Amino acid sequence: DDQEIIDFYEDNLEMFKVAKQVKASHILFKLDENAPAEVEKKVKDKAMAVLEEARSGRKFSELAKQYSEGPTRDKGGDLGYFSKGQMVKSFEDAAFRMKKGQISDLVRTPFGYHIIKVEDIREARTKDLKEVRDQISEILIRTKSMDLADEKALSLIDQMPYDVNLVQYANEHEVPVTTSGYFSQDEPLPVFKGDPKLIESIFSLPKNGVSDLLEHEDVFYIIQVIDKEPSYLPDIKEVSDQVHNDYTQYLAKIEAKSAAEDYLALLKGGRDWEELAKARGLKPVETDFFTRLDFPPEIGPTPGLQEAAFKLGKDNRYHDGVFENERGAFIIRWEGSKGIDEEKFKEERNRYAQSLLLTKEQYIFRSWLDRLKAKADIDRSPFERFKSHISSR
Repeated sequence: DDQEIIDFYEDNLEMFKVAKQVKASHILFKLDENAPAEVEKKVKDKAMAVLEEARSGRKFSELAKQYSEGPTRDKGGDLGYFSKGQMVKSFEDAAFRMKKGQISDLVRTPFGYHIIKVEDIREARTKDLKEVRDQISEILIRTKSMDLADEKALSLIDQMPYDVNLVQYANEHEVPVTTSGYFSQDEPLPVFKGDPKLIESIFSLPKNGVSDLLEHEDVFYIIQVIDKEPSYLPDIKEVSDQVHNDYTQYLAKIEAKSAAEDYLALLKGGRDWEELAKARGLKPVETDFFTRLDFPPEIGPTPGLQEAAFKLGKDNRYHDGVFENERGAFIIRWEGSKGIDEEKFKEERNRYAQSLLLTKEQYIFRSWLDRLKAKADIDRSPFERFKSHISSR
């Protein structure tokens, strides 16, 4: 209700603070940090000449499109809004000292010389309640929903007969129930997206065994193993087509990996990325930015890819090895990196903190309850007889 939303807002004002932001455009003249003095002078002289043009009144975006060597060149150098911590320190310090409409002196960073123009400034502020009402409502609803779901699930487990038929039991209590087909540990349930701990919990259950309360992505589950089939080796006649396809793919993977290793060796020997791809009839594909938790969709799940990619940089663009997955063999080249969105992080930090706190509280409660149960001597039979007596009447 309204009062709950107001209370949450007042108790969590820090969550809704927005740091000062600057909107800027820039013109970049690339220069290596260790460039010789004569090269640096040449680049600096060119930058100074363009700076004079900018201060003489020529449109800044036109100068950026003509001279900038940065990735925002086609956008007239527009960097959008950013807060402190998102840019290189020397660049950031210069931008945040300036007034709206002001053009900087030359600013040196590890990337080269910059000319910066501040287009707009948003002062630090706290979002008002109207702006964040829906966000707070979403947090409160989610928190209460988790509490109710946890409470209901624990209640179902506590009242569950020893020899329960989970499908029947779920239907009696109007709880959604789904029955899977047979699956192996190598072919996990899609709903759990391959969560190894959950799959291990399921496979540790005996036939007709019922799990404790399991949680996955804010949903609670109770699982019963209906049947188990032991591992077996089928007759080759049953799987001849599959064996033929698997062996063909196996040979193709060996060939693909060998070709990729040769390709990587040529690149490290000095061959040009684009020219070599063209000579081999290949088309390099550039991914979008991805995080340590995501696989680029152009490649798909690939062991070791993220760890290796995040160790690369402008001075070390190629990984030493070839990556493999079901799609084939891959060589990767570093193209660029960017920091986190600080504003989005600040907005979401407290929301996730609330979720983590809730999860921790639920875990502690369930652990406490499990310890009590372990020490107790519970006899369900009188309760079952009592239920039977009530229903017969």
